Amino acid sequence: MLPVLQSDLANMSTRVAKLSMPVPSIGGYPNDRIDFIQAMAQWSKEAPMIPDIEQLDRVFDSALRHAQQPPATMVFDKRYLLPIDHLTSLATNEGGRTVTEDDIARLREAGLLEAMSNAEVPLGVPYYVASRTPLLLSLLDDGFSVPELKSYVAFEEGYVDNVLAADELAYLDDDFDVLIRHVELSVEGHYDDVERRDQDENQLRQLKAASSMCLTEESKLSIRRSAWRVRVLDESLRVHFLEEYHAKLRAGFSHFVHFERKSWTLNHGFEFSDLCWDSTLSSPWMEHDSDCGIRVPGIRLVGDQIHLLRLHTPAEYQQAWNTRRLETYFAALARLNGERRCAHCLKSLPEGSAPRRRYCGETCRNAAKQRRYRRNSPEAAFRNQQRYYASLMEETDAAS
Repeated sequence: MLPVLQSDLANMSTRVAKLSMPVPSIGGYPNDRIDFIQAMAQWSKEAPMIPDIEQLDRVFDSALRHAQQPPATMVFDKRYLLPIDHLTSLATNEGGRTVTEDDIARLREAGLLEAMSNAEVPLGVPYYVASRTPLLLSLLDDGFSVPELKSYVAFEEGYVDNVLAADELAYLDDDFDVLIRHVELSVEGHYDDVERRDQDENQLRQLKAASSMCLTEESKLSIRRSAWRVRVLDESLRVHFLEEYHAKLRAGFSHFVHFERKSWTLNHGFEFSDLCWDSTLSSPWMEHDSDCGIRVPGIRLVGDQIHLLRLHTPAEYQQAWNTRRLETYFAALARLNGERRCAHCLKSLPEGSAPRRRYCGETCRNAAKQRRYRRNSPEAAFRNQQRYYASLMEETDAAS
């Protein structure tokens, strides 16, 4: 009848980078929604794009035997709520720390956790809140302020509503709708591969025709299985996309900080490098969080002020200055504010300064010259220092 999309899911080059990695074994069918969410979280940590086809099919087949339907994928679907009294157990499993009822009360009192309700659950939260709960508790322990975390919660809720559960990742109830959207996206992704595009378009026509046909039980099962695979793929992508922001926060960065480079590996998860200050400072969340400032590990930047969040030795401060590209931060901040700053000390230049003026005074101009000399001629600079210290020793000996 129709292809079962095994090749599509095994080679998802159109929507995600092709990854080859081990995946966790699944011992049996998850018995309820909480067990399924825990399985999804484990899959996403160990193989964030998708488990292999055989494992998916084992879960699907076991679900049909036990519950006559595949497990629902609804981590970010706000139509499904986790009862609030189940949040501690699921949050503990997701976060690697024990979450207690007192912790839940602490977050609710701070305005960091809001309960919802529907016809089935009088008091609950969306399932993704379980992964956010231990993260917020850890960040509070690490010194993040409540306003900072409220800002992140607002961001995450908007990200779920407008990205993770919208457009090409919107939750669809109809199996044919899921498959048709999947193949339509594949058609868009293969615009430069004529042969594969033709295959996708042919499959799309078959799916649309079959959606209005009376199918055999075997064909219905094939459609359900294929739609289940696509739904799990989409759910894995959603979890993976959100994990990038959780990883930033765990590393000590504000969630809106931009980087020129980022990577993900099985052993280390997300890693970030080369802060991009122009993009960060132009983020709409900067205007929203102007009083909170910007966090980088060990430092909080508020305008042109640097607040150290812990004691730094001079060497540590110099390393942080270089690693976090703070000189570039002040330059980008000055451009954003239409200011001109001293190229050495980064203080604002007096109003009315000549267009070619670069330094606030002779002290900074001479210091900049010395810095360039040390950078361009390190060996000569070292010899000069040796002679200087030798002369000091001679003066000390002569005095004694």
